[in-house]
Amino acid sequence: MKIDVKLVGVLAAELEGKLQGCRVTKVQMPERDTLILTFNKRTDDKLLINVHSGSARAHLTEFTFEQPPVAPAFCMLLRKFLITARLIAVRQVNNDRVLRFDFAVLDSFLEGETCSLILELFGTGNLLLCYDDGRIIDCLHKAGMEASRPALPGLIYAPPANKPREDKPGDNPGEATHPDLSKLFDELFTKREQETKEQQRGAALGKTLKTLRDRTARKLTAQAGELAATANRERFREAGDIIKANLHAISRGDTSLTADNFYGDSQITIELDVKLSPAENAARYYKRYRKAKMAETVLANQIEIGQSELAYLETLITELELARSRADIDALREELAAGGYIKAPAAGDKKSKKRPQSAKPITVTLASGAVAVIGRNNLQNDELTFKKAARSDMWFHAQKIHGSHVILRGNADENDIYAAAKLAAFHSKGRSESVVAVDYCPVKYVKKPTGAKPGFVTYSNFQTVIVKPEIGV
Repeated sequence: MKIDVKLVGVLAAELEGKLQGCRVTKVQMPERDTLILTFNKRTDDKLLINVHSGSARAHLTEFTFEQPPVAPAFCMLLRKFLITARLIAVRQVNNDRVLRFDFAVLDSFLEGETCSLILELFGTGNLLLCYDDGRIIDCLHKAGMEASRPALPGLIYAPPANKPREDKPGDNPGEATHPDLSKLFDELFTKREQETKEQQRGAALGKTLKTLRDRTARKLTAQAGELAATANRERFREAGDIIKANLHAISRGDTSLTADNFYGDSQITIELDVKLSPAENAARYYKRYRKAKMAETVLANQIEIGQSELAYLETLITELELARSRADIDALREELAAGGYIKAPAAGDKKSKKRPQSAKPITVTLASGAVAVIGRNNLQNDELTFKKAARSDMWFHAQKIHGSHVILRGNADENDIYAAAKLAAFHSKGRSESVVAVDYCPVKYVKKPTGAKPGFVTYSNFQTVIVKPEIGV
């Protein structure tokens, strides 16, 4: 949708009508080309000003934005002038795609002054902070003296040449009925931008997880090869025994020993190290035997750990595939940070104090009024099952595939069990299947093996129901 000159005029009137006289309480720049001004109105209205080429705009927004750990310098300057400032007016400049927001500054050092934010919606877009006399304090995109309209601190702002208005019958904004442009722009632009960012965040997270999985799989393959090599360790011990039995037939400097193989029916030739004595050669083979025997034990343990790790990473990849919202992705990020797979925000990092409030288990009220609670990730699954649920609550999980733990609270009838099972099937890797087998049992029969990864459990005394994965309950 193109924001033309007429829409800018309508937008200016709309924003002035909603924000005139309101005081700025927050100034934030989540990105270099995006400014958020929060006003002290009933619902803390947020004005979004975007200077990005192709989507430059200004409107009220209902979306929230993740803030950088350190505010940009331009944002800090805007805070100096605009925090506590009151919006006096919103005007369209010279009948062009330019908006001017006039503020009365109430800061104790600048009280009595006025300043303006000027938003240019054409070309690459620009945002300028100016004194009342038009002198530029600073701007987002600077233009040197060689430009047709220079934009540098200290210069007088030069607006585009005045354009005559060409109204058509019925085009008078004061007479026509217009939609709420803020809601329209929020839906057309902001929602799409947020969705794109979430897709990018999910894609980056997916790339990290797949890299970890592939690395773990390669390591397991190498360890399996090393383990297979230890299977012939007995030949080292046998070689040591044969050398020991034939010490009299070996001289230092011999490269090999050919002797009767009392572990077989024929003779055997054993390589010798010319630098070692006969007894030292025997000791060398015994040492290789002991090393191979120890390696078998260590490798078997490492492979078991690696297989558990690989299975866990696969569950995380599935969780990401099942993520349907920012809350789901943020919950998964928390799990990854807790497991040391990605870097967690530093303790003093502002972002670490702003965990998404919506990243909680999903609660669903069934038709009967019974409540089902669904974990968003493995950490939540463990917490739900072993800390939040009563031992008499019912526990649900898709059979033999990764999925969320679903807890059905209180007494449940057959319809509740069927509905909760459908939720467990929907929140599993079998979501796209026509039917999924779901196991369920009282929580008291679900156990956490010692040292098991988050989300991994064993259970007994269960029943199974075949359901269609869906959330319609």
